[in-house]
Amino acid sequence: MVLRDQTLLKEYQAVQERIEKAKEVLQLKQELVKENGEARQAELEELKLSYHQFQEKENRLDGLLEVSDILERTRQKMQQEAKEREYEHQQEIRRKKMKHRGLEL
Repeated sequence: MVLRDQTLLKEYQAVQERIEKAKEVLQLKQELVKENGEARQAELEELKLSYHQFQEKENRLDGLLEVSDILERTRQKMQQEAKEREYEHQQEIRRKKMKHRGLEL
């Protein structure tokens, strides 16, 4: 009976050691999961920040492109107006020449 009790006691201690090791492993896994979660959260925050910075840059570029388009339209309009003024000026010169020659239109 004593031998049987000693065997049971050794088995019980072995089981207790395995339970303790399992608890340690489980605790380490939980810590790793927590660390990974925190690391992933930090990565996510960094990605969000990068995304917002990208959006800001994109908005600035869109604004610059819009300004560029406005400037191009203004340039084209000014060129057209200059051509029209030049045409009117040439017409005025022709009228004066014709008037000078005695022909009025």
